Amino acid sequence: MLVQHDPTTPGPRGAPELEPVATRPFIRVEPWRDPVIDQVGYDPRSAYVETFWLPVLGPSSVWLLRHFAYRLEQSPGGVELDVEDTARSLGLGERLGPNAPFARTITRCVDFDMAEWRAPQVLAVRLSLPPLARRHIRRLPESLQARYERAQIGTRHERAQVGSQEDDQGEELPGDGARAGADL
Repeated sequence: MLVQHDPTTPGPRGAPELEPVATRPFIRVEPWRDPVIDQVGYDPRSAYVETFWLPVLGPSSVWLLRHFAYRLEQSPGGVELDVEDTARSLGLGERLGPNAPFARTITRCVDFDMAEWRAPQVLAVRLSLPPLARRHIRRLPESLQARYERAQIGTRHERAQVGSQEDDQGEELPGDGARAGADL
């Protein structure tokens, strides 16, 4: 998966020898399109993800997903990322072995179905994260469980209002799921 680079290899005058960028490991990140999740899900940069997914995925995974969302917003067809540069820019160090923080963060995203490997160096990443599953909600601290429940009651109330407006106006109004700044 990821190649290890030893930054302590001595170079000229004892400085670490850095590989030329062209020979360093990279991954290609592509959008993972899912019509259902894209319709009801939440942008990785949303308050919903920061509040409710963060305790489940962990901060490194949320930051990585946010980073991918930003990069894919700039290059919707996909982007090639220098693994070392990406890891270091997220504060995940420069080690690149299978047990390095960056590799573990990607593995966590894959384990939670937020990303999937499509080829050895091609990672598909969700642009919308699904609503929390019941098993994840039960693992939240009690204060966040209560906040989640209040947010869901508010969402159900908004949907009921939208439903009555649809009946009155005969037109479909947009839902709230995929908004980048969805309020809680």
